[in-house]
Amino acid sequence: MPQRILAPLDGSSLACGVLPHIIALTRAEGGQVTLVRVMEAPTGANAHLDPVDWQLRKAEAQAYLDEMAARLAPYQLELTSEVLEGPTAERIIEFAHHNDFDLIALSSHGQSGLTGWTISGVAQKIIQRAR
Repeated sequence: MPQRILAPLDGSSLACGVLPHIIALTRAEGGQVTLVRVMEAPTGANAHLDPVDWQLRKAEAQAYLDEMAARLAPYQLELTSEVLEGPTAERIIEFAHHNDFDLIALSSHGQSGLTGWTISGVAQKIIQRAR
């Protein structure tokens, strides 16, 4: 059974749908859970990265992870959290590999919502490349 679980969250209620499954799995088998939120820099012709705005967004991302950890506190999970920066799928895959996670717990859809019967592009990239 997986002992180290990575849970990427994007702030959406859809992404949080994996949390009950993680609770059930870790309560039955134990293990450590790491919650991550990835911040992507703006891209395109009008992309401008204001350092102050970036730090505020980073603090908001950490506050979100802290809130999720507080919600999970009653379940007494071994829990850590991390804010990552960069392209979402690539950073999740890299973080998972560098930290030897056994399982990446993904929701099929996150901020992009339900767009048909397919899974999101980020989830698809992670599934194809995470091994």
